Amino acid sequence: MRSWNRRARPLHEAAPEEPDRDAAEAARLWSHGIHEDNMFIQRGNFFLVAQSMLVVAYSAILGARPHIGHYWLAVSRVIAGFGLTMSVIWLLTSYLHLSYLLHLRAQAVEAIREFGAFRKAWQAAGRSPLRKLDIAALIAYAVPVLAGALWVILLILV
Repeated sequence: MRSWNRRARPLHEAAPEEPDRDAAEAARLWSHGIHEDNMFIQRGNFFLVAQSMLVVAYSAILGARPHIGHYWLAVSRVIAGFGLTMSVIWLLTSYLHLSYLLHLRAQAVEAIREFGAFRKAWQAAGRSPLRKLDIAALIAYAVPVLAGALWVILLILV
């Protein structure tokens, strides 16, 4: 006989299982890490394309030098100044985002056992000291510094 409470389960039905909260948290953390890593790469690509466009504009000004008269020097310096400023912004943005990514990675290493074990095994397996380098740090710092050095050299030479 059923009770008047429609929500009551018959006694022979088992209670629904509770979801594994640790697994759900790890899955959300992993998903967040993939998203942030993707954003880091996309942001770097944006700055790289913008820098490339400025280099093209700079070279176009140098190529058009005979046609634009004495303004070429001022225009080339303005473009180089923009390029240098953008390099500094790129470097600062990369620093901030990379520090966030490293914190997120440390959380993932602790929360996701397989990920932590894999990272430790990969680092331990390498005989080369280059295995200790962080690819994200190279992308975050080396490329913007090289772009900034290019603009400084162009400002000095022209």
